Amino acid sequence: MNVRSTAVIAGVCCLFAREVRAQSAAPAQEQVPARASEAPATGGGDEERRAAARQRFLRGVELIRAGQWSEAIAELEAARDLRATPPVHYNLALAQRAVGRYRASVASLRAFLRTVSSTADPALISQAEQLLQDSSSAVCRLEVSVEPITARVRIDGAPIELGAGAIELDPGEHTVTAVADGFANGERRVRLSRGSNSVASLTLVRTNELSYLRVESNVTESLIRIDGREVGHGTIDEIVRAGRHTVDVLGPHHRPFTREIQSFVGQRQVIRASLADRRTIFDSPWFYVVTGVVVAAGVTTAIILWPAPPPLRGTLGDATAP
Repeated sequence: MNVRSTAVIAGVCCLFAREVRAQSAAPAQEQVPARASEAPATGGGDEERRAAARQRFLRGVELIRAGQWSEAIAELEAARDLRATPPVHYNLALAQRAVGRYRASVASLRAFLRTVSSTADPALISQAEQLLQDSSSAVCRLEVSVEPITARVRIDGAPIELGAGAIELDPGEHTVTAVADGFANGERRVRLSRGSNSVASLTLVRTNELSYLRVESNVTESLIRIDGREVGHGTIDEIVRAGRHTVDVLGPHHRPFTREIQSFVGQRQVIRASLADRRTIFDSPWFYVVTGVVVAAGVTTAIILWPAPPPLRGTLGDATAP
């Protein structure tokens, strides 16, 4: 962990310590929570909940310092469920950011800024605002288009409502599925980069018009399109409507591959796209390795096979020129 993160955690720990001292100086029933939903339990179990929350919080901070982010999230979420406080929200946001859960980090930072005391360190509040801005800019937005529009759609297993606008997601790979009566199920895997705005389009095929298409590329990161629609990377299995289709495969530093195909009902077709490297041989690092081997071999051959000059004959016998 870098010095900046350590300083932030230390500041939050100090904030937590001040809060603990304030709570111990006042009766539990006089504490006013930031939100009614965050109110601690009253009665005899209240002190136990506070102690348990404090223990989980401190354990979470230790795990953050050790770089064990997922474990830290589990401890801090448990602390939040027991008693949500600004330090818990803040440290939870740090751990969520570290594992790429930017949407959750945004929620935690907003909760921190909403509940933190006005007497808190201004530098800490400023830091939280900067982190909130950065995390918000990392969130991706995915627009989903499906035919028929009556299809039931899910992203990573969670149902979504079509026509409700772009869906906010974390960077990474996500799976969009669509189901409709009388149609084959559709699936699309999408890769979202930090802060990107993307579109996933699925056109479901009626069960009496099905044709199966598999596209395999020799370049893992190559982008595959069918009829102009992005359908995946590297290797994909797609259900298409019987008829004519255009398959395009695009790989970085490779010549594009295009193939016109005709598919029939019930047919299973495999397209193997072998992309050629469009860099010249001089651009490839292998050129220098191979060239070096050839030169070395040539030198060795020259030493071994260079013909010896004919012997010089004279009255003193045979001699060989140096």
